[in-house]
Amino acid sequence: MGFDMECPKYGKTPLTSLTEHSTSALSLLQDRCADLEDALYLLESSKKEILGQIEQCFQTIFRCLEDRRKALILDLNQSLEERRTLIEKLMKELEERSQKIKMNVEVIKQTNLSKNDGIIAGGKQSLDDTELSAHGARLEEELRAALGLPVPIHPSTSDILSYFPIDLDQLLSLIKNFGAIGVTSIDADQTCLKSFSDENSQGIIRCNVNQVTFEKIHAIDCQGREVNVINPEEFTVSLTPRLSNSNEAIIVSEVNKNGLYTTNTLGIQLKLYYPGTYDANVKILGEHIRGSPYRIQCFPAPGPVAKEWKSVFDDISKQAEIRLGQVRKFRRSYSARSPVKPFHPKRAYADKLIWSRNGLLFTVGIRGRGPSEFGCPQGAWVTRDSKILVADSNNANVQVFDAAGTHLLRFGEFGADPGQMVRPKDVAETINSNYLVCDFDSHCIHVFQPSGKYMSRFGQRHLAGPSVSLRFYSSQSKLC
Repeated sequence: MGFDMECPKYGKTPLTSLTEHSTSALSLLQDRCADLEDALYLLESSKKEILGQIEQCFQTIFRCLEDRRKALILDLNQSLEERRTLIEKLMKELEERSQKIKMNVEVIKQTNLSKNDGIIAGGKQSLDDTELSAHGARLEEELRAALGLPVPIHPSTSDILSYFPIDLDQLLSLIKNFGAIGVTSIDADQTCLKSFSDENSQGIIRCNVNQVTFEKIHAIDCQGREVNVINPEEFTVSLTPRLSNSNEAIIVSEVNKNGLYTTNTLGIQLKLYYPGTYDANVKILGEHIRGSPYRIQCFPAPGPVAKEWKSVFDDISKQAEIRLGQVRKFRRSYSARSPVKPFHPKRAYADKLIWSRNGLLFTVGIRGRGPSEFGCPQGAWVTRDSKILVADSNNANVQVFDAAGTHLLRFGEFGADPGQMVRPKDVAETINSNYLVCDFDSHCIHVFQPSGKYMSRFGQRHLAGPSVSLRFYSSQSKLC
């Protein structure tokens, strides 16, 4: 006969069933401990597998970068060869045109001399005056036609041959945040939204505008078991509009019968299917043209009622005599049009001195890598002694100009050593006239003397994110 014992939770329970329950619980705990030991053992093998995947992935990236480098070098050689062929062809055409003009001029001179003397040099028989006149007129016509041909100004020494690191900032940002290591119990192939766990679901979430919609995530592991504890940081969600018609933005140009592009016929062609505000990015070799990106406001097409009202107002606006009417006399009052007097705002004292607030004063520099040349100027600063400091991110240096725009000096070069910069973005002046240079990629601030001599740098261990711009407040001796 078995004994009974009283349990505070289950009351009186037979000893035999309690023993069986304890045995099963111990077996479950032992199995769980063995499973954890296996998981602990698999950590090292998983590490080796992940390291192999990382190495393989980066080898693929290095291979792609090397292929891209070779492709750029090949494009450079092809571009130079095409430009060389074009220049040689143009030189040959211009030389032939010059020789033709010289020959026509000499023949015209000889013809005029023969016409005046009545004979041809060499004592030959005289030509008829009519033939001489016709020959001279034909030569003059050919000469005028040759002189009327335009002289091409391109290609020339002012043409730009540069390397444009298109989307370099985005690429560097992607590389810095490339890849992620995560450990989770959730299997993405079996996890879904709760409302779509049924195989017969349509896969569409219906909601209204300005209405909050909630959908629960049904998390499942690789063995089909439900995961109870979920880390919300492991999940991300974003919305992408699914448009039936995508917008069109293309470059349009006219082509002649020979398949060559004609001049001054280039433009952009836009076709927007949805109303809203857009930015039109017009670039030449990856670089924005002046004013780009252009803001575009797209309005919905007017309906039939709006079109009807528009036609009515157009008809009224065309009938100017109905709106204005004739001058009529009523007793001593006259009805006539009174033109609006132009409003002249009060002029400030600076305006009296002809100070242009919005006009262009002067420009400094051209594209290039030498003195007074910039690759990508990012920041500028005017010092207390009227010097202009310009930070060039692509050339990794800072150039100094006087108030008239004359180049004074240039300091800095590409590199990670003291005195070298990777990508300077901005420049400022301290209270003691030293120059501060903000380096975006090095995450630090460089300090230079006014002569361009390197002094020190700071922030490389304390600036978590990349520096973008500098603002120095002399009254508070603060740098932001």
